[in-house]
Amino acid sequence: MELRGNEHVEEAASERVGAVKQVCAVLILAARRQVFKMDSLTVANTKFAILLFKKLKEGKGNENIFLSPLSISTALAMVYLGAKGNTAAEMAKVLHFDTDEDVHPKFKELMAGINDRDKPYLLKLANRLFGEETHTFLKGQWSSKFTENKTYVKSFWLNKKESKPINMMFQEEEFYLGYIEELQTKVLELPYIQNELSMIILLPDSINDNSTGLEQLEQTLTYENLLLWTNQANMMKIKVRVHLPRFKLEDQFNLKDVLSAMGMTEAFDQVKANFTGMSETNNLFLSNVFHKSFVEVNEEGTEAAAGSAALISNRSLPLETEFLADHPFLFFIKHNKSESILFFGCFSSPGDEVRGYKGAQQMTQQVQRCK
Repeated sequence: MELRGNEHVEEAASERVGAVKQVCAVLILAARRQVFKMDSLTVANTKFAILLFKKLKEGKGNENIFLSPLSISTALAMVYLGAKGNTAAEMAKVLHFDTDEDVHPKFKELMAGINDRDKPYLLKLANRLFGEETHTFLKGQWSSKFTENKTYVKSFWLNKKESKPINMMFQEEEFYLGYIEELQTKVLELPYIQNELSMIILLPDSINDNSTGLEQLEQTLTYENLLLWTNQANMMKIKVRVHLPRFKLEDQFNLKDVLSAMGMTEAFDQVKANFTGMSETNNLFLSNVFHKSFVEVNEEGTEAAAGSAALISNRSLPLETEFLADHPFLFFIKHNKSESILFFGCFSSPGDEVRGYKGAQQMTQQVQRCK
């Protein structure tokens, strides 16, 4: 940011998957009447995260996307502190800030809780202005680790006709699992150690369109829906056979055009920008917003640089199901206590290398095309 002067596993569990779908659907329908309350800043940050993600996804097709929306919100909040007049009003609207309250003490409290040195993960959100980059770093271990010798090579389907080989991790353990009946999408929560953080994965059952299979899910994605889909009251803790790709993603964005398109225009206007809260001469304007992020998901964890109790206990615990992430999915990493989204991503296409496991060298590195 810069301020300037002037295949086999699916068949084996098909009946059990159907049972899970039926029970989860009941839970979700029953929970629609519940009202979940979140801190106003978390609500604002989540709404901004979803809208920013959807804006960045426009025209991207089957490209991967990964970002830290909280890092971006935090950096922009620092600029918002000095904004006045219509410049401040536009920023507040895009960031969904409540203009009747001071958001900065809330950000300070949120950052203190997330960056706590005593937590069982390493997370640093460091934002600097005046030409220096925004840095975000996370290193966390799974509460239940994947066993490396169970990782195998499998095809990952980019769409209905194309696939690439990928290293697929595997474990069988009890996790919270939900199901969105109208979207035919599974929701899996993978906690990190001591449940301070979680990765949430939204995986459509199959590719039902001519692209990645994520279109309907992305179109339906809103703050209200995400809150409903991922709340543990709408999920069951059951034994799940999890197949999850081992992957790395790195992304970077020039956000000036995106934020302008979202309605934050004056801040970038050399003439109209009003930052008299930090410069009485009013010679400042926002020249650009840069963001770069990285994530590695492996057997150990993640490194990133985001119903009725009776029904659950009586019907869900004996069930088992398959969660086979061999096609595009959405995922995000959240801080559980504050419900803040730290990282948000879309995994649609593996890299071109599969290595480190028996048989991987014999597999083609080229995109496989079905005849």
